[in-house]
Amino acid sequence: MKILINFGLEGPSRQIIWNSDHILGFPKLLRYNGKKWEWFMYDVDITGPNDYKLIFSELPTYDPNFYVDMVSFEDLFGYPDEKCECGARFSSFDWDHLFYCKLWKPWK
Repeated sequence: MKILINFGLEGPSRQIIWNSDHILGFPKLLRYNGKKWEWFMYDVDITGPNDYKLIFSELPTYDPNFYVDMVSFEDLFGYPDEKCECGARFSSFDWDHLFYCKLWKPWK
């Protein structure tokens, strides 16, 4: 099933494939982008028969769950925002990324 994850009401969204039969097996607590998040609401996504939308809320420091050990979203789903995908760092021109790489920028 596909899951669209919203970090906050107006925060970033990420879409993942969840290989499980039920949505309740999804982690309730996650670290994402240096912040800690708790899943508090879900809805059925109308784009697919078994697709869901999850909304996470940022945990404040006074919440007891803030100090719970939680998995990193990036580690769990391999969803880095800014990571080289072309291998330019292994070449002598580590600044010159290929056009399909997330770090590619046009020459000035």
